[in-house]
Amino acid sequence: MVGLVLEGFELGPAAGGGEGGGEVAGFEGAGDVFAAVLFLLRAEREPVSFAARMASAAAALRIQGLGPEAVPTRADVEAFLERRGEFRRS
Repeated sequence: MVGLVLEGFELGPAAGGGEGGGEVAGFEGAGDVFAAVLFLLRAEREPVSFAARMASAAAALRIQGLGPEAVPTRADVEAFLERRGEFRRS
């Protein structure tokens, strides 16, 4: 399922898409980040669509760097979605 979600997520200029993306450094940890964000937000009782959007964005940001320091903060993910006009709780 993670592959399906990431497959439809545009990364931005480096991938030929819109604003807000970057180069793909590696896919290691993207699924772990996706799952962690999804589970955390669902535990906070956020809607499934919002949790999935945040999880997808977090995984997309994660693959732009290497190592633990590439795991984005919640503020990073929210800012990323805000720039794209996709930050909404629905």
